[in-house]
Amino acid sequence: MHAPKTINIVRLDGIYTPSLTFSPGLQHTYTEYLSTPSDVDIIVDRIKDADVIITTRIPISAETLERCPRLKHVAVLAIGIPRVSGPQFSCFPTIFPYFSIPVLV
Repeated sequence: MHAPKTINIVRLDGIYTPSLTFSPGLQHTYTEYLSTPSDVDIIVDRIKDADVIITTRIPISAETLERCPRLKHVAVLAIGIPRVSGPQFSCFPTIFPYFSIPVLV
């Protein structure tokens, strides 16, 4: 039997919403940056080994996606101005973008 894969999750701008919690059974690593400049080289350096990225305000470009072949999922915790647009993902069928709206309790 194969051991479950550890998922590498990177959050690019944790300053805008509370830190996330994950199911105790999820084998993962989690790196949270309070903020990330909108510089493609810096973004790529931070997410190059990520399976999943979480962003609120950091734009994710096609160039960024091309330079991060391990990436499988982009979660956007925002409403309003899109930071990740659908056409960028059309060339990357293995990446699943997910857009969510944070709920304040």
